[in-house]
Amino acid sequence: RCGALKALLSLLNHIETRAAVINGGVSSTKGGKGSAVEGLSPLAGLAVGSVGRVLEGYGQGQVSANEAQKVLELLVDTMEVASKFFTAQIEGILQFMMALGAKAGEREGGEENEEEKAALLGLKCAAVEVLLVCCKECPGTVRKVHGFPQAFLTLCMTLGATASFSGDVAAWGRKMDFEPEGESPEGSSHEEGAEQESVAAAAIYRLMQTLGGKTMLPIAMILVPEWLGTAGPEHWAQRRMSLLVVEALVDYCPKAIKPSYGQMLKTAVDFTQDAHPRVAAEAFHLVNILCAKFPELVPQGTYLQFTLPALHAIIGDSSRYLRLRGIAVRTLAVLLSACEERLPASTLTPYMGPLLTALISCLQSDMPPELQETTLDAVAAMATVAQGWFVTHYQGVMGGLKGILSSSSSSAAATGQAGNLRDKAIECVGILGSAVGRRDKGEGANFATDATEVMQMLVGQLQGAVPGQVSFERLGPATGVVCAALGDLFLPFVPTLVGLLAQTTKLDLGFAVQDVGEEVEEGVTAAEDGKVMASVVDLKGMGGKKLITINTYAMQEVEAALDTLDKYARVLGANFVEPAEALLPLLGPLIKCPHSDVRSSAALCAAAAFDCIVEAVKAGQRDAATAAQPLLLQILPVLVDQMDKERQPESRQYLAQAIRDVLRACAESGGVDEATGMLALPVTKLCHAECMAVAVKVRESMLQSLIRRSEIEQQFEADDEMEDEDYDALLEAVGEEAAMMSDLTDCMGYLIKAEREAFIPIFDAHVVPILQALLSPPGPGKKNPATLTAVSVCLFDDMIEYASPASHKYLPTFLPLLSAALERAMPPDTNTAGGKKIGNEESEEGEDEEGDLAVLRQACVYGVTQICKHAPDCLDKALVSFNLLPRLIALLRWPHRMEEVHRGPTENVVSALLSICQGALTSRLQEPAKLVAQNKSIPHPSDLLSLCLAHLPLTEDVQEARTVHRQLADMLSFPPSFATLTSGDCCPLLIQALAKIVASAKVEAEREEEASALTVEPKVAAMLAAMLSELPSKVSGEGWTEGWGRVNGETKKALQGVVRGIAN
Repeated sequence: RCGALKALLSLLNHIETRAAVINGGVSSTKGGKGSAVEGLSPLAGLAVGSVGRVLEGYGQGQVSANEAQKVLELLVDTMEVASKFFTAQIEGILQFMMALGAKAGEREGGEENEEEKAALLGLKCAAVEVLLVCCKECPGTVRKVHGFPQAFLTLCMTLGATASFSGDVAAWGRKMDFEPEGESPEGSSHEEGAEQESVAAAAIYRLMQTLGGKTMLPIAMILVPEWLGTAGPEHWAQRRMSLLVVEALVDYCPKAIKPSYGQMLKTAVDFTQDAHPRVAAEAFHLVNILCAKFPELVPQGTYLQFTLPALHAIIGDSSRYLRLRGIAVRTLAVLLSACEERLPASTLTPYMGPLLTALISCLQSDMPPELQETTLDAVAAMATVAQGWFVTHYQGVMGGLKGILSSSSSSAAATGQAGNLRDKAIECVGILGSAVGRRDKGEGANFATDATEVMQMLVGQLQGAVPGQVSFERLGPATGVVCAALGDLFLPFVPTLVGLLAQTTKLDLGFAVQDVGEEVEEGVTAAEDGKVMASVVDLKGMGGKKLITINTYAMQEVEAALDTLDKYARVLGANFVEPAEALLPLLGPLIKCPHSDVRSSAALCAAAAFDCIVEAVKAGQRDAATAAQPLLLQILPVLVDQMDKERQPESRQYLAQAIRDVLRACAESGGVDEATGMLALPVTKLCHAECMAVAVKVRESMLQSLIRRSEIEQQFEADDEMEDEDYDALLEAVGEEAAMMSDLTDCMGYLIKAEREAFIPIFDAHVVPILQALLSPPGPGKKNPATLTAVSVCLFDDMIEYASPASHKYLPTFLPLLSAALERAMPPDTNTAGGKKIGNEESEEGEDEEGDLAVLRQACVYGVTQICKHAPDCLDKALVSFNLLPRLIALLRWPHRMEEVHRGPTENVVSALLSICQGALTSRLQEPAKLVAQNKSIPHPSDLLSLCLAHLPLTEDVQEARTVHRQLADMLSFPPSFATLTSGDCCPLLIQALAKIVASAKVEAEREEEASALTVEPKVAAMLAAMLSELPSKVSGEGWTEGWGRVNGETKKALQGVVRGIAN
């Protein structure tokens, strides 16, 4: 019977796999599979019945555990490719496997020898795997099986809690492993029960992932409180397992958990003080994942007030196990890193001293290097949040870092934990510099001097090193962080580092593929030195089993070297031109490397190197015709050709990003027109024929992305019972294609920006057809996703901005599209000034994500701005025809407009309304005044200006911020708009806005931000500072007093020495 069953399952597996290969591969993880074997469906009942009889034979001693396990493993393989075949028999399979899981647990307590116990454990694991595959492949069906989800979760929790893991706690506490055991279980442990415990933990995570929060949260809320309430040292495993269940829920079902965030965090923090260290450790892991999943909630309320003291209590307690202290340190690092951009430095300041004292106790020389390394992560995260507030602690921490570096091996080839600790210390040095600034800040904080000393020490160690002797896997990124902090001061160390990195990219990867016989077992083996990996895989339908070998050490080193060179190039820009010119010829072959990670890194590095050369052309260091143009024609065809061939989704997207970066460098190669703030004509660009060839390739890639996305959606639609988490899984599955489409859209946009009006024939012939495909509804009563509609709007935006006036012929098509898209993207709770709802009331569940609608809204509003600037006559009519002005006003009054996901779109609304006000005040637009006269709910332009001024300065989008701040300066230079801005309610808001903008510009200058990162151009900052200096004599005394009173003390302090006569 075993033989016949194996033959049947093998036949089904073979037929379905070959069919999938013929049809282009299996890309789905649920639904839609099994079509090739539908004709054999009458055999499904026979197959499942035979499985049951095999398991019955095992129970009677007629079939060995190993033989039964092989049958279950083959059943898993078959279900993964032919799930439809078993759909009608799912309930029977579940019953068999649940019974086997319970029975195996009973038998394990008998007198079996070690070999029999191992066989029983293998069978139990196979049964759990069958159950998990059923959940994964047929979630809708499994959810309907009465009582199964709760029974399966209970089984997993019981297996984990009752595992005979009897090793002493002290041994656990000495291990320097701070990762969550549920995610990276200690399956390699030789202690009894460890493997069963790890299998149970992994099963809980997968169960939450497949069945989702709507099903599992109510069940967990029944089981978890009961298990958490089991007090006493003998029940520690139950408490720990219940915390792990909550971790899995947070990880895979965040929407279901979010409303209970505060309660969950408080419970987790309470259990960090549990008497058993493994329970406390699991509680810290739960705090980790809560902070990582909901970073926006961490700074709110009193969460930090009870979380940070609990962390300090463990980190600074020398009586605790070092492993538990390390886990608490890791939790602190995760918490601070997760919310670093949201957490005000002033909130952290009261806890910084005690926490640093506790952390420094973990950095002492007698502490394990693993603990020291994790502690440096926490110190770096604290410095990142604190920024300038960290200056008072800088000298002590920097001294400790130098001590670690000086006590490390004098050889750059330091390996193992010693090398890791050195690399982490170098990275931490760079992060401290980014926090406090590279210039002398007083109180002993002179980062430039300290970092130079550290880099001189490192470069001295690297002298004479050869490729392969020094590992850059961690050292490379660490020096990249120091490079970012030092900027141009890093240049003296470039020759030594780049020379060694460039040689490292030439290491032999040892990649080979050989045919092997069918008798060779599949699996992965490693050479004794761990550097060469060999994998035997069965490429069904593609020639059978293959032996694939690769030097993984060399591969990781080449990838790390490329990523480090990429970082140097992006930081140093034109100053990196000589290394960039030497690197580009080396990168072409690596872009075609057999290993996808190396291909991806090489492509991005090539784009960064080319950008350095273009920056050198803009700086006058190189000639465009002889330096940039030949390299453009050398590298771009390689990238485009590889993207066309690429089959790995992640690599395909990285190649698209590299092409985007090269085309961006070309489009921006002429710099910025000082008069308009727009891009000047490029000096490095493709000829018209080359541009058309690239546009055709980009269009084909866009079409292929649409096809792949459609296939994924169809596979998910095959599941007749979609839950919230199923929809999240669909979004994740199409996320790669959405990101790919976004990058390809940018590629096309940069071609438009470079070609301008000359692109119109290409647009008509090759882009309009793809836009028609994007805008065509996928079916009756359906709409295209917001992400695809945004692609169309963005491309039209670029045509209006850069190909006017010839592109105005598209406006009859574009304006209705823009209006409909904006209506769709309007939040449902937006109202006009008169209280009338104008938001999109259609709220079909799962139709569009909030973030996707925000992106669409931003694209639409940006389009309004460009039409206002380049085709004001058309916008004048559209303001009435499409009701645009009330919508823009409603968006700027929407209560949620400044939430993180909506901040970018809101800044675009400010820009659009400011452009409309400017047009109205200069008489380029006639309709706003008429609309005000006809409709009392529409504010006067002066009131619109007040609304805009209240949102300045802009900070989210650098380019939009620069545009708006320049636009404000222009308006103040024009007498009619100056009069409006300096009268009535506008005046105090103008003074406040100018003060903030000028102060922001000063802070950016002090931080020595790159020119491309400045939100206020230096020339504009100087103009606005001069205007602010003159305002006291040009506005009413009441207006000045009220406006200056709104400026806070910190801003006034920043204005000292910048604004004349009013800084006290």
